Amino acid sequence: MTAIGWLRRRTLARATRGYVVWVGRAVGWWTIGYLVFWLLVFVTAGVESLPRSDAPPAAPLAAIAGALAGVSFLALFVAGRTPNVVLDRRDLYRLGLAPAAPGDVLGLRLAERRLWRAAIGAAAGGTWSLVAPALFHLHAPWAAPAMALLAVAHADLGWLRYAGFRRTDGEGRAARAAANWGILGAAVLAAAGAAPGSWGALGLAGALTSAHPGTLLLPAALAAAGSVLVGRSLASRWPPRFAAQSLVLTQLQAMRTLRLLAGVAGMVSGREADAAERERLLATLHDRPGATRPRRSLRPPALDRRPWRALAWRAASSLVRRRVFAQLRTVVWSVGAVAAGWAAAPALIGDRLPAGGVPGVAQPAVAADPLGAAFVAALGVLGGAWLLARAGAALLGPDLPRGTVPVEATERTRGRLAVPVVVLTLAAVPAYALASALRGWIGLGAAGHDPLLTSLALAALLLTVLVALEKYATWTGVAAGAWEATLVAALVATLPSLLLGVFGVPGAALPLQLVLLTLLWWVPV
Repeated sequence: MTAIGWLRRRTLARATRGYVVWVGRAVGWWTIGYLVFWLLVFVTAGVESLPRSDAPPAAPLAAIAGALAGVSFLALFVAGRTPNVVLDRRDLYRLGLAPAAPGDVLGLRLAERRLWRAAIGAAAGGTWSLVAPALFHLHAPWAAPAMALLAVAHADLGWLRYAGFRRTDGEGRAARAAANWGILGAAVLAAAGAAPGSWGALGLAGALTSAHPGTLLLPAALAAAGSVLVGRSLASRWPPRFAAQSLVLTQLQAMRTLRLLAGVAGMVSGREADAAERERLLATLHDRPGATRPRRSLRPPALDRRPWRALAWRAASSLVRRRVFAQLRTVVWSVGAVAAGWAAAPALIGDRLPAGGVPGVAQPAVAADPLGAAFVAALGVLGGAWLLARAGAALLGPDLPRGTVPVEATERTRGRLAVPVVVLTLAAVPAYALASALRGWIGLGAAGHDPLLTSLALAALLLTVLVALEKYATWTGVAAGAWEATLVAALVATLPSLLLGVFGVPGAALPLQLVLLTLLWWVPV
């Protein structure tokens, strides 16, 4: 243990000093402090300017929060193939093969992981504590520590799931059993937040809807139990293939970093080679050596066909060659994204709630403010557009190298959008049923929207998002699934509803959306 501490003091301290010096010279710490100051000012001003609702919403917030927390834990049942804590090259070569206990070697990495998860959870819970009194008439001062403890427990259960994955020895079975029981217990406690009375206040979701300090008991107990079980799982031996998977994950992380720096510098010429190497690394990581030689494929189009058919075949083959679980995940995500599009589409035709609101449902004060109502509607369109962009990015197929494909822009866009348009159109029917069920469950009912105009608005929003996403990704060389490309596509698609809502003519958003779609389609990019 002394040698481990000496080695890390020699390496980590030197790396930290080098990073501090580099940031100070490249950016400047005073500049960073200045930006952080104004960020805090803007956040504070935004929180203080939130519209105050007259009555609490009719939506069951406790049930929604409990369901989300439970689903996040239940998702760990399909995880665990790769470690969520890895060793870098220095630790891997010098400590991973040393005669030391795995817990001593991984102690620093586990602490860093827990610290980051706790910071993210505390930020999310603190945001909820700030906006909940204004929007939902809820006082939840303990949301930040509860969410931090919940995030730490989630990370520890993910590691236990990996430590027992496909292991038949005693330690592997014990880790797998602990992970499974912990996940089930956390999911049950999360769902208990929707129960009435004191038991509901003790649930994991109770911290988001209650001001009682007892809401911290179960998250703290779960986090402490997860930490103890993780320490026991690393007391004597490493999980199988941990060293090999750590090496692959560090290579993927280095590739992402170099790709980011190359994109900032404008050098993206080697992106297609990186994509092929990334596929090989992912196949090695998930024990799929034959993944680069797929067994399933579609019949390619004839050579005398238009080029867009070849691009459509390329995207369809990429979808067919995925694993069954990945295909099901794509279908579920597509249905959810189109359901969000159905919910956001009425804002493009200027529809509002009927006069007097929906019977039995408390209307927020923002409904009396036209500017505030337009802003809230634009935010809904932005959220739906972003979800549609994320769903479409998974269906565009492999990325194309920038500026080297001898195909016209409209031909390329038509070929790459064929599969997303077909899949998302087929998902529209179950998505409409899902959106109607959710609206009825929350209490908004049927607001009298014209089905034909709503369908046209959804189609315009969907096509605008997909065209903007494909053209921006091809023009800049950024991957279609990157946050930058999806956010830009969502912002571009939201411009008509935002601008016309601010100017007081929300009913003209749909014609402007169609004009924007036409301009994007004929942009020679």
